[in-house]
Amino acid sequence: MREHGGALDYDLMTMTTYTLDDVGGRLQMRSLAHFLRYLPPDSQTMRALRPEDGERVLWMGGSVNAQLLAMLVNELRGMQWLYTRVNGKGSVRRPSALETPWTRGDEDVVRYGHGAIPIAEFDDWFDRKE
Repeated sequence: MREHGGALDYDLMTMTTYTLDDVGGRLQMRSLAHFLRYLPPDSQTMRALRPEDGERVLWMGGSVNAQLLAMLVNELRGMQWLYTRVNGKGSVRRPSALETPWTRGDEDVVRYGHGAIPIAEFDDWFDRKE
């Protein structure tokens, strides 16, 4: 408890209405024991107790599943477009990627040119003192 009390307190606060301060009062020891026994693998307490299971827990979480599903949808869209382009009679627009929360926000990304710049411009850029 001393070593992983913060993780356990976090799990109690986020999954129930209790904290470790409630043990012995509102929260009986038997109830705490049952809570600990059935903690899900992705809880903070289990992560603290078994850090070697981190990768397995990551795959069990919903965020990786959502990313894999979005990638699958994008691949299927691409395959459908390619099949239609090869076997169809007209031109077909290439599908755009499925917009997801983790691909949004490209406004903050700094993008630079796409080709080579003349050496004089590079020297001016490289020699700048910031």
